[in-house]
Amino acid sequence: MVKYYAVKSQNGNKVFVDWVQTQDFIKNNKKVTFKSFSNFDDAVSFLNDTLHSEINIVIKNNQALIFTDGSFDNKTNRYSYASIILLNDSVYELYGSEIEYLEFQNIAGEVMAVIYSLHFLHSIGISEVIINHDYIGIRAWAINSWKAKSKIAEYYKSIIDYYFNKINISFNHIFGHTNNKYNLMADALTKLGYNFDSPQIVKRKPTGSL
Repeated sequence: MVKYYAVKSQNGNKVFVDWVQTQDFIKNNKKVTFKSFSNFDDAVSFLNDTLHSEINIVIKNNQALIFTDGSFDNKTNRYSYASIILLNDSVYELYGSEIEYLEFQNIAGEVMAVIYSLHFLHSIGISEVIINHDYIGIRAWAINSWKAKSKIAEYYKSIIDYYFNKINISFNHIFGHTNNKYNLMADALTKLGYNFDSPQIVKRKPTGSL
């Protein structure tokens, strides 16, 4: 199970996903309060009651956090997908649209966001990925708590099983359309995704803290 370590200090607030890095930070800073959480949103909420407005997410080398979303447009009869990928000191935006598996509408978008993110991260040698998702099937199909009966589920299951042998993958469920910064960013990107028939990957420098 993924743990998020929320740390309050005079030098700013941070969310770690590695206990060794958390310990190093605690040793080198004064007046530190910290707590572990199994959910990213809970870790951020713990930090949001302090005077520091910015929260840094500290990511290990060769590790990535992705926040995924999917959408369906009745007018154009297309679905889109998007993800925000946090990697080292950069933010990647991934988005696009397809017509394959169209009958599954936004669920297909949720699935494709994960698949294309994993394709990209594997291609650049990332060894550990935390998938933050709002559609619960993303985890349920992957760990066999849901049986993959539909075509989209079978396709997703085949891809995720392949990457389980290549990447250390874990999952974190977040509630969609709440106050999660990166989930909201991914949701907004799905609107842009409708303009592209293939995955677009754009590297951004974060304007503030990750």
